[in-house]
Amino acid sequence: MGAQVWLIVAAFGTLYHFLLRYLSPKYDPREPKLLPQSIPLVGHVIGMVRHGLGYYTTLRKCRDVPSPIFSMSMLNKKLYVVTSAALVSTIQRSAKFISFEPFLNEVADWLAGIKGDGLKLLQEPIKGGGSLSSAMVHAMATAISGTSLDKMNNTMISFLQVSMEELSTAAEDPIDLYAWCRDAMTTASSEAVWGAKNPLRSKEVQDTFWDYETNLLMLYINILPQFTAQKPFKAREKLVKEFLKFYEADGQWEASELSLVRWKIQHEAGATVENIARMEVTLCVGVLSNTVPTLFWTTFEIFSRPELLLNLRQEVWDNAVHVSVGPEGNTVHTLDVTDIRNKCTLLLATFQEVLRLRSSSATIRTVLEDIEINNQYLLKKGSMLQLPSPFLNLEESTWGTDSANFNPYRFIDCDKEKVGRLRSKGYMSWGTSPHMCPGRHFASGEILPAVAMFLVRYDITPVEGTWRHLSINREVIAASIPPPKEKFLVKFSERNGQDALKWEFRPSAEHGRLKLVTG
Repeated sequence: MGAQVWLIVAAFGTLYHFLLRYLSPKYDPREPKLLPQSIPLVGHVIGMVRHGLGYYTTLRKCRDVPSPIFSMSMLNKKLYVVTSAALVSTIQRSAKFISFEPFLNEVADWLAGIKGDGLKLLQEPIKGGGSLSSAMVHAMATAISGTSLDKMNNTMISFLQVSMEELSTAAEDPIDLYAWCRDAMTTASSEAVWGAKNPLRSKEVQDTFWDYETNLLMLYINILPQFTAQKPFKAREKLVKEFLKFYEADGQWEASELSLVRWKIQHEAGATVENIARMEVTLCVGVLSNTVPTLFWTTFEIFSRPELLLNLRQEVWDNAVHVSVGPEGNTVHTLDVTDIRNKCTLLLATFQEVLRLRSSSATIRTVLEDIEINNQYLLKKGSMLQLPSPFLNLEESTWGTDSANFNPYRFIDCDKEKVGRLRSKGYMSWGTSPHMCPGRHFASGEILPAVAMFLVRYDITPVEGTWRHLSINREVIAASIPPPKEKFLVKFSERNGQDALKWEFRPSAEHGRLKLVTG
């Protein structure tokens, strides 16, 4: 019996050393310093599976994490992690060799389920592909700006108005704040993007999307997903069918410029209607996954801070609320979206501080060729590179010794050229050029008017009596702003003197771009 045990131990030891030798990626001493892991081969993988991108928050608390960049072994893959704004400009200048495109195509595979010729069409030319992913990214940047952006924002505002009015009749019933944000933003955003034949109009399809979005970690493994990830797989396929109906009904011609441009560029490149529908499912993720939790946390952070709440209410009242007499002689309060954007400096600063502290995003790139950056660090072809916001958004050399504290006033001085330029390189919540979030102005144009209306019209009171600490759902990998893991019940009540008044939004009358800090 003892001999058998020792034989088993010896066999496992031999297998372990074999795997360690042949699976571990080769390390060149010129590469960034390798971060040790508690369990060889799989330690960092386990950390990522358990905590998602929140693993970087855990690593940041370790004093021995190398700066400004380190290497991580992930089974047989190598990952470089940038921890300092000092390297961001160098990464941006090396976009020819450190690219976002390969990741886009991986996403099309596991997130959308596109295979074979459809995937080849999306891939970069270096792999013999049609570079359709890159073409779509560039086309979207134009389609979600200027007049097109205004049209989307104005449509969104009209549906947001309906949801706000429904709150006034809630009679102080307990409401799950996150569920309200999810339902209101899903409706308003999807109507703005897909228009008259919006596939996400019904509550059933909306719920299907959130079943898909909240379980993407299961799909990411991408091994027989129809069996290993049944819930998100079935939800995705149902969404694909809804978008096929949308295209069969020529819905793209009544949708936003964003949706129409995506259709045109894929159709002209030879993509099948089914694959176009699959790519549109990924757009749902881009449009909704971060807007909803960001609205929730912005509301939460403001209403849990009495002094900030008072100051923001005063700012919005003084700068964005206009009082008039309606046709029936009643008083009408109009919240001007353009004034919110141009005159409510503290509100914008607060929004950006929420993003800075709540973001767990990690801008990702693929190293296409061996390259040396800063004449110091060798990055090897085929490796991945990430710029995680938990490191960069909290770097003390950029944000000061109070970098971990909530302080929206730190953004007020960003007009000062030197400070603004420095902080723009250390702010990863929107990603970093040349591939920043293309929908950042649309998302901001949704969230800020909603928060402003909360401020001037409603008191929001937690049912439990306090704005307590909430646990975070880090398994939702699509959201760079993780949602809460639990319900948070509140009561909405119209503020004193507001219950007899009519409230409305005044849509934007100019190109709706905000002065956002970006990487």
